[in-house]
Amino acid sequence: MAGPLESLNARFPCRERQIGDLAALLGQDDIPAPPVLVLFGTEATGKSTIAKAVLDEIEIPYAYVSCKECVTARHVFEKAYTSCDALITSSNGEDKGRQIRPDSVNALAGQLQKLIPSSGKVVLVLDAIDKQREITPTMLSGLARMGEVIKNLTVIMIVTVSSTRLLNVSEPPSIHFPAYNKEECVKILSLSPKSIFEVDEEDEYSEEMEKEDQWLWAQCCSAVWDIMGKYAARNLNALKDVVDELWPSLIQPIVDNEYGTRDFPKLFNRLKNEKLRNSEESYVSMQITKAPTATATDAASLAPNRAHDLPYFSKYLLCSAYLASFNTARYDIRYFSKLAESTGKRKRVTKRKNTSRQVRDMYNCSDFDSELNISFA
Repeated sequence: MAGPLESLNARFPCRERQIGDLAALLGQDDIPAPPVLVLFGTEATGKSTIAKAVLDEIEIPYAYVSCKECVTARHVFEKAYTSCDALITSSNGEDKGRQIRPDSVNALAGQLQKLIPSSGKVVLVLDAIDKQREITPTMLSGLARMGEVIKNLTVIMIVTVSSTRLLNVSEPPSIHFPAYNKEECVKILSLSPKSIFEVDEEDEYSEEMEKEDQWLWAQCCSAVWDIMGKYAARNLNALKDVVDELWPSLIQPIVDNEYGTRDFPKLFNRLKNEKLRNSEESYVSMQITKAPTATATDAASLAPNRAHDLPYFSKYLLCSAYLASFNTARYDIRYFSKLAESTGKRKRVTKRKNTSRQVRDMYNCSDFDSELNISFA
């Protein structure tokens, strides 16, 4: 077991304890596996990847279901059964062509009890089960207790937050995947740094070039974390996306022989003047789906003119401020409150005599509170 664990620790640094706990709970031949195992942690902490890598390394057959891709609860049950069916039939070398579609937890447990053999271990991985769109009150607790009914089945539930109310099971075995800190993120991203220099196929990339790549890449990751670690780049994936976006602009002066590879303060100051002045452009541009490029004939007619376009967040804040200035505060309950009375039950105010109607001038804006602006935004 030491050899596989060492290779996994090298592939996934900063997760030695979680890998050891998974291997200890599932990889012991003389000890039965727990009926349910909960892996919890925030986004981009390696829960799904490490779980599948450990199961592959200790050679335990498993069926994987991504619950975020399932529309309904019945879709989860059907996908769980078809994954287990494909796993069992592929290991036995047979294909019975089953067309069973369970529509509840009880039906799924009954069909899996007939399907799973009495010997060996089988693991059912339910990834992001708490993100499922149609979660019934008994769905999660029923899935968590299937391992108690089926002898050789272990259900691994990957969730964001672990609590006894979620599964209605007292103290299930759970493994926490904490968020990566700055040193861990830089260490993980430094395993695969991007190159600075472009080398032809005939030439070889020297060790000195690789060291320069690794040093400059680590410095860039550390600097981006210090600036955006609490905002745009809060997890490992977001940090990598931002660094990948900024990397070509960072190394361009090196390619042009303006600065050296060790002149990182000068390189980063130049990068901040160009890119990080409008910090939302470096991250929001990756989140917005770009429109398909038009052909050369109709590019002039279809492409919008963005010469005077505002920044991303400023544009929507300005639109929300415009809407808030032309809507009085007395209509807040009608537009934003869910507890507002219906039109049938709304009290009608009778008109008073000898009172002149004051028509509000809608052509002029008026003062508004910041809460109203935020609600429109």
